[in-house]
Amino acid sequence: MSLDKELQTCILRHEKDTSVGEFDSVFMYVKNYCHYSATAAKLASKCKNVAVLDVLTNRYVDPLNLKEAVEDMPPPDTQYIQAYNNLSHLTVPQIHVRSVDSGWKYIGGCSDFIELNKGQSVGSIRTMFQGVKF
Repeated sequence: MSLDKELQTCILRHEKDTSVGEFDSVFMYVKNYCHYSATAAKLASKCKNVAVLDVLTNRYVDPLNLKEAVEDMPPPDTQYIQAYNNLSHLTVPQIHVRSVDSGWKYIGGCSDFIELNKGQSVGSIRTMFQGVKF
């Protein structure tokens, strides 16, 4: 998977924007031992298509088990790793969503993602992600 130019720009700009509304894609950086990463990834796992990149192993991982690599996904493009390493602070999770109306946005960390998903049922989240492919 090569890095979407719009997502790369969003990652490097690193300006938090939680005015997302409805979104159809999630990309997040995690560390496999991090409680906050695990919590955010589990919330995202209710969606059909999510990319969860463990920055310790440089592999895509299962949102329900951050220590388990997703075998049917190719290794991430090195630009994903370089983009993370260029951030001013390297905390995790770093969560980006693609807004239906306005493209990729950096929403922040775990508590921001939980807040963004409040009031949305699992069914409505799944509906938003159906058909999205990374």
